[in-house]
Amino acid sequence: SVALPVLVGALATLAWRDRSPRAALATPALLVTAVLLRSTIAPLALGLGVAWCLDPRPRRAWAIASGLAVLVALPFVLWNLTYLGTPLPVAQLRANANVTDEIFVWTRGQLGYGLGGLMISPGRGLLWYAPVAVFGIVRALRGNSRSERVMAAAAVLQILAVAVFHMWWGGICFGPRFLVEVTWVGIWLASSASVAAAGVTRAGLAGARVARGLGVLAVVVTLIVGQLGLWCWRAEQWETRRNPDIDQNALWDFVDSPITAMARDIRDQPIAMDTLLAPPRMRCEAGHLRTFH
Repeated sequence: SVALPVLVGALATLAWRDRSPRAALATPALLVTAVLLRSTIAPLALGLGVAWCLDPRPRRAWAIASGLAVLVALPFVLWNLTYLGTPLPVAQLRANANVTDEIFVWTRGQLGYGLGGLMISPGRGLLWYAPVAVFGIVRALRGNSRSERVMAAAAVLQILAVAVFHMWWGGICFGPRFLVEVTWVGIWLASSASVAAAGVTRAGLAGARVARGLGVLAVVVTLIVGQLGLWCWRAEQWETRRNPDIDQNALWDFVDSPITAMARDIRDQPIAMDTLLAPPRMRCEAGHLRTFH
């Protein structure tokens, strides 16, 4: 994601706002930049912005932060006006409109299928690829920090937004590509001191031990799967062979998944570039893409 470094920068300045209040003034500008680079992360960025706004600040700090946000937004707005005819970042939406009549599918079937796929499917589920993010979000929602509860709620809204996106699985990739920003926010929430104390304050000592054990397990799984994906993943092993863009049922195959397929010997299997070509048009029906001409 082109917006990921900027959003992580905003997360860093937000996390260290008490230790470095001057650096925290750049948080709104970084969030605005992230949204203008990738408009689909607006729910998550908005939540981080609300968390930043919860802290009391003098008027001068608000003025500086607002001025920085306007300053960084101006070049993007001018470019959008010149080339897109609107100040809004609609290029990504227009690109999606070229291949589908419904960019977001507002049906219960789409929401259920997309949400289930993003959470538990072996092809794209967070619980398989980055369970520590889920752990952090859940713990933050149960924690005592108001700002972290807001951030966790924003992460949930972002997941729901991706779930109703017509191509929620993210095409050819490893893991839930469209949740990469959510993953980093969840990782930070899992490492937060106030979130770590939530189990003691809410569930008692026994519950805290169980939660700590689950947290350690989530970290271990995330590290192992992440390293496997970094060093061992190749598109030829599963993605181009099963092609989830054509058949989303492949995302639910527990025996032959992107993780288990990393053990396949693909030295004699050159990448099939023709499988990566997008169909002329797509229509989403209950979470599945149907191609038509």
